[in-house]
Amino acid sequence: MNIVLILPEKAYQSFVHGEVWGEDIDSLGIKKAIESLEGYNCEILTSNIINYLNGINRLEEKNFSVAIHFDWPSVLIEKCKNILFFQQYYEDVLLQRAWTDFKNFDLVITNSYNISKKHKDILYFPLAVDTELFSVGKKIESLKSDVVFIGNTKMRDDESYEQYLKPATKFDLKIYGNGWDKEAFNFYKPYYEGIISIEEMVKVYQSTNIVLCIHNKAYIEKYGLITNRVFQALSTGKVLVSDFHPAMIEMFPNEKGVIYTKGHEHTEQILEELLNDPEKRMKIAQQGRNEVLKNHTWLNRLDPVFKKIGRQ
Repeated sequence: MNIVLILPEKAYQSFVHGEVWGEDIDSLGIKKAIESLEGYNCEILTSNIINYLNGINRLEEKNFSVAIHFDWPSVLIEKCKNILFFQQYYEDVLLQRAWTDFKNFDLVITNSYNISKKHKDILYFPLAVDTELFSVGKKIESLKSDVVFIGNTKMRDDESYEQYLKPATKFDLKIYGNGWDKEAFNFYKPYYEGIISIEEMVKVYQSTNIVLCIHNKAYIEKYGLITNRVFQALSTGKVLVSDFHPAMIEMFPNEKGVIYTKGHEHTEQILEELLNDPEKRMKIAQQGRNEVLKNHTWLNRLDPVFKKIGRQ
């Protein structure tokens, strides 16, 4: 079976453009999982590439059986099962506009817990992780830290950073991602280490003691979205300290890889306790990794999708 993953243009080989898109990381993990199955092949393309191949009459020879579209709107492929992986929740209007087009896809999947609960015909497809890539490894001296935070500045408000990130500055903190070199974030510049590739991200996780996770408040409240960094950090065998997230707690109850914080002094207290108790830290982290290995790989996610469309 030939499967194609169709990405947004900017997500395709995104590090070339100076940033790492989650869709880029996720598509590579999904491709690897698909190709681990006997008789399955997978390509990663974009709508522009699909249009180009179609224009020169070369698309049909690809013989795609399934197309998973990571972007909307997208180009439907004829004689193919078209699956929309809708995850564009950064503007409410996008969901409203896309809604009428959902019927044109053979299946719609989403990483929104709340949307899948409201609409039974939409399959819940939470993010996951390539556990071979995001694996346990030795710490690299130059990357060592007490706490690490990876993420761009625009996805959260200043209040969230004040509540969850600022307390971590009391420790050996390293920050990676876009936007932290801007004047508005001068307070965090001493902790900023730049933008990193996927491979570097793995090493950064492996070299820290604790990973800090801060979600976009609207994403939690409206959509129940869980960032892929949750699965990535836990897969590397690290304990995660996270803001409160109902959908995430269903997956990872408190101290099963994750400790949930109310922010401010509570965050500082949790970080200090974990750093002073390596045995407890490792025990919690191992429980999280075990849970990821058992239930949160890309093969776990793909199985119900293939069942829905009929594995060929």
